[in-house]
Amino acid sequence: MPTQYEDCIKACLECLDACNTCFDSCLKEEDVNMMAECISLDRECAIAVTAMPTPMLVLYL
Repeated sequence: MPTQYEDCIKACLECLDACNTCFDSCLKEEDVNMMAECISLDRECAIAVTAMPTPMLVLYL
């Protein structure tokens, strides 16, 4: 697998971790309703970065 794909997959996984960490933190806030937009963005981010590595993996596995 080309190095740039490995780097991209690694960056996606790091981003996924950051999205999930933020999501978890938002849910621990006292006023969760106030965090609704952030929670939604975290979820959208996680979905996007989970989907991105798939084509690269399919091509090179």
